Amino acid sequence: MASAEFQGDALPPPPPPPQPRPRPRPGAAHAGLRIVLFALGLTSVVVMLQSKQTVYVSVPGVPYPVPVQAKWTQSPAFVYFVVAMSIVGLYGLITAIAALCFALKKTASRAGALLVYLIWDVVMLGLVASTAGTAGATAYIGFEGNKNAGWAKICDVYGTFCHRVAASIIISLIAGIVLIILIILSAHSLHRRVHK
Repeated sequence: MASAEFQGDALPPPPPPPQPRPRPRPGAAHAGLRIVLFALGLTSVVVMLQSKQTVYVSVPGVPYPVPVQAKWTQSPAFVYFVVAMSIVGLYGLITAIAALCFALKKTASRAGALLVYLIWDVVMLGLVASTAGTAGATAYIGFEGNKNAGWAKICDVYGTFCHRVAASIIISLIAGIVLIILIILSAHSLHRRVHK
């Protein structure tokens, strides 16, 4: 029995080959992550700038409670944190704009830009790690104290202040993770370009 599809000598045309899905552009991923880095840097700075609290403490010999304030400016570690995370946030903004420009233009110098990004991302990661470690150590003393040095913990009195400082440090650690992802993406993109 002959098939109804094949009449005569003509064969049906083959189906068109499947169209490859467009690959996501790495420049868009870089730009998006750099915008996230800017937002995290800005957020950590704003939260740290809001870290202040006043409590009223009874002092012997004074008939009324005395206001005592805890503020981020009273610790050099927290001042360093604000400056360093401001630099990281500004770096995120500048490189996000540059990454958007490179994503929109197909330029031959993209590999050079990736190398510059890679180097500066490593520098910024070092800055984030140092500032988060410094501020984290200071915050840890505030939460736990140090019995050997005779430093009392203050976070049972200044709870709001300590929780804002801790939140700011956690946000900076997330910024560090974003920088690690950016470093991996840049290294992977450079590796692909070298081995083409």
